Amino acid sequence: DFLGLTMAAFRAETKITTNMKNVTKATIDKIARRYPFVNPLWLMHGTGKMISTPPKGVKQHFLYAPLVSQRAFAGYLTGFADEEYIDSLDKIPYVEDGEIHGNVIAIEVSGDSMDDGTSEAYRNGDIVLAKEIPLNDPLPINRYDFVIVHKTGILIKRIVKDDRKNGTITIHSLNRDYGYVEISDSDVMKIFIVVMRMSKQKR
Repeated sequence: DFLGLTMAAFRAETKITTNMKNVTKATIDKIARRYPFVNPLWLMHGTGKMISTPPKGVKQHFLYAPLVSQRAFAGYLTGFADEEYIDSLDKIPYVEDGEIHGNVIAIEVSGDSMDDGTSEAYRNGDIVLAKEIPLNDPLPINRYDFVIVHKTGILIKRIVKDDRKNGTITIHSLNRDYGYVEISDSDVMKIFIVVMRMSKQKR
């Protein structure tokens, strides 16, 4: 509608022949190549503005992160080191910048432990982009929330105390029904910092 195109003209310009109900990475790539001013995050999730025009002279570079959906949690716990498994996951587009780089994954939020009803909440079904940090690095607990790949599951939490010299990390849920939990750092397989939040619902 914005471009004033019929569906037939849109398909001809983008070379898209598949069903538009299930948007894939290949579909987004085709649209982004033909209409580079359209925000791929808006296309995929309705997040942000439809038109994404970078400052003059600045070229945006779109990358794709593997999406670990709720149904893929169990598989990720055993397959996170398997490149073939990671490659088999659905992908989600994001704009590369100074902070979002390296080993980046997208995680679908499960449950209500991080939903306190405020603008900081992570609601069930929301998607977050997270960047891996080395397990032995200091944890920037005052700057970020965290995705913790724990032996019992994938956790999205705040870290309130990093006491790994004594073998523990204290995590906190935003939802007051859950409180504080101390976990053993030996049970943590990976740690990511949350660098972007996307919501299926308007916040």
